[in-house]
Amino acid sequence: MKRKYTQIENDVFEAIISIKLSNSERQIVLAYLRKLNGFHKDKDQISISQIMEMTGLSNRTVINGQRQLQRMNICSLVKKGVSRKHSSIWAFNKNVSTWRPVKRVSLVKFPTTTSEKSRKQPMNISSHTKESIQENTKERVPPKKNSSVSVLKDAIVLKGLKGKFPAVNVDGEVEKMLDYLKSSGKTYKDYQAFARNWCRKAVEMSPDGGVKPRIKYGTHTEGLQATADSLKKQGYEIDV
Repeated sequence: MKRKYTQIENDVFEAIISIKLSNSERQIVLAYLRKLNGFHKDKDQISISQIMEMTGLSNRTVINGQRQLQRMNICSLVKKGVSRKHSSIWAFNKNVSTWRPVKRVSLVKFPTTTSEKSRKQPMNISSHTKESIQENTKERVPPKKNSSVSVLKDAIVLKGLKGKFPAVNVDGEVEKMLDYLKSSGKTYKDYQAFARNWCRKAVEMSPDGGVKPRIKYGTHTEGLQATADSLKKQGYEIDV
């Protein structure tokens, strides 16, 4: 039986040998030459499935290889296929002087070396005792920030709120503020301003609008002057 051959031009064959191609790309190049030169054609319909069957490569590897060979001007897509029956038409560029080699970057993994000094040093293996765990936990605790609780319960702030809003139960309102902040999860840049606005709203929402009731006492009642003076300081209006 007479053996059949695929003729490849010498300059094309030498260019395939010298140009830097990946293994999959070189397989695809040889598959194109077999499909084209083997049937004495300059271009022909060549499907991806045919290349996969000839090379054993995956669909994605064949597609990536075709794109790379197009960039290098080794193969060209003459006409894109529209269906399986009408596959793409490919041509092989035999003008090797127009091939464009692509620079490839290879990642080299250097082996990690251990110095003689580090090899001789004993490893410090510490047991996890109760004391060491507590010590490590203390080191990892972040510094406490100025929270809403510490700000709102500050003695100076409470004193200032009580002075500005004598008609408001400041201690009770502070507890309400804290419950609101915990349930809503909201944060504020200025908690003192937040507390003042809260107290203002508390005054507006009170039945008497924050106005202290007027207390009357007769001038004939002696001994109530001190009480009246104390009530005035708290914001009450006294009618004599």
